[in-house]
Amino acid sequence: QYGYWADGYVATKAADFSAAFEPAAATQRWAWLAGLWHDLGKYRPGFQRYLVQLVSGRGDAVNMHDMLTGSTADGRLDTSAPDTTCGGWTQSGAGSAIVGHHDRIGINESAPMKSWNASHATPGCSPEALKSVGGAGLFYCFAAN
Repeated sequence: QYGYWADGYVATKAADFSAAFEPAAATQRWAWLAGLWHDLGKYRPGFQRYLVQLVSGRGDAVNMHDMLTGSTADGRLDTSAPDTTCGGWTQSGAGSAIVGHHDRIGINESAPMKSWNASHATPGCSPEALKSVGGAGLFYCFAAN
């Protein structure tokens, strides 16, 4: 409906939200453009360098590149397994979460290993389980249902 470039997730949500208040297409289009600017900001080289420098990644002494998302590559809630969000982000032991790699570096060159939001499942939800696969529970990017 509004096009799809970059992630476009925030852009589409902003446009849909604005439609509830003002059904005019022009308002929706402006909201979509504002959301698109938000999405595009993530791709700025300066922001990407800042993110990589801020949090250690694969190859550093301590790898903390996993971001807890619970989402699929297209930003939707992952329902491929019984638990992809550590029990709705309430568990710190049993369970599992889908994570992405903030540095987009994984154990191989496959698309999932380079995904910022849908690289792999964790072996559990405890701090030890998160650390065992390159996480620390520091980032949360939630998917909408």
